[in-house]
Order: sequence, then structure tokens, then C-alpha cells
Amino acid sequence: MVKRSRGRPHNHLKIMTKGKMASLLMIGATVVALYNPKPAKAGTVLPTLFAERYCTYRDMGASFNDAINQASDDSTISSNSWFMLPSGVRSDIKEASGAAVRRCPQYNNK
Repeated sequence: MVKRSRGRPHNHLKIMTKGKMASLLMIGATVVALYNPKPAKAGTVLPTLFAERYCTYRDMGASFNDAINQASDDSTISSNSWFMLPSGVRSDIKEASGAAVRRCPQYNNK
């Protein structure tokens, strides 16, 4: 006879939630990695300007990598006002990638 535990009836929900959270974090990390400008560039990326330039270059027919590189060059200022997130991604890069995804979703993952 198997004895049921009455102390933790919702334990399976916690496991499902952790699994979904891990999936969402992996998707977010993938999106950020796709929009990561050149790492050698010093300074801070301005998210709104990056998104505007990235979408403009893509609209003009630039390749994914060319648009990222040029938008990064155009939107980087000589300031270090970013911080490293626990995921290992710079805060300004994450904000810039999110802004680009929202501004021109037709170019996501392309």
C-alpha cells in the first residue's frame, strides 16, 4: 500500500513552474544573444536608438549581422552606466534587444 503525503499536495505544480521558468529563461537568453552587439565596443548602448537604427537598417535590406553592428556603432555612447545581470548579460544589451524585438518583430530570429 502506498501512503500519500498530505503535507505537500501541490508539489507537482512547483516542478512544472520551475520547468516553465527554465524554458522562458532559455528563450530570453537566445533572443539577447542574437542581438548582442560587438563585445569589443566600450561604452553603453542606448536601447531606443539601437532599436530605431537596427530596424531602419533591416528595412533598407541590411543583413542581420550588419544591422546589429551598425546600430551598435550608432547607438553607443562613452559611458559605462550598464551593469551585469545575474544571467551574465549586460543590462543595456538586454534592454536594447528587447526594444528591437518590440519595434520590429518581423525581423526576430532572422
